[in-house]
Amino acid sequence: MDKADQLIIRVLRDDARISNTDLAKKLDLSEATVRRSPSIPTGQVSGKIKDVQGVETVYETAGQFDVAVIIKGANIVEVNKSVEGIRRLAGVISTNTMMILRTIHT
Repeated sequence: MDKADQLIIRVLRDDARISNTDLAKKLDLSEATVRRSPSIPTGQVSGKIKDVQGVETVYETAGQFDVAVIIKGANIVEVNKSVEGIRRLAGVISTNTMMILRTIHT
């Protein structure tokens, strides 16, 4: 991990929802430097995520995020524990949590 990665991680620990643009400005780095930050291969991170309690399914994806995870919990406290467990893993730079409110079958 280089110095730029260390700076990025330090800021993301305080605000995991900061945009790449704002992060780059804050650290006086290019946005490309901010985006290329993962230092651990996605497959290794996915393998660690699957072992977090509450994780039901892990998908490696293309697009804005490298990994999508389905978490099940009896209540929001359990779901939050799982999300926090994922955030603490080496190689996880940021998370974006969405809740499924209902399923509509066709």
